Amino acid sequence: MTEGIANFAANGEAPAAPGAPSGSTDSRSSGRGPSKFMADLTKAMQAAAESAREDAMGRLQAEATAAVEQINARSSTESADIRRQADDDVSEIREWSK
Repeated sequence: MTEGIANFAANGEAPAAPGAPSGSTDSRSSGRGPSKFMADLTKAMQAAAESAREDAMGRLQAEATAAVEQINARSSTESADIRRQADDDVSEIREWSK
């Protein structure tokens, strides 16, 4: 463990994980580019993520629309109830004041 720390201090290389093979396995340092398989896999993963995002956004927009419609319906009902109660209060006050 102290050898890995010494290497990091000396040349900036992070110590390898325990049980990891020694030597660099980074494809950039070996001069090889990403394989066709990895490129295709990356594209497929990006397409799947985009599709999942679009599905989630569609569901959230539908839920938001339904919630707004429910709020509007409830507010108009409650508004009518409050108006009726206010009219009743005014008529009771008029009766009381006679």
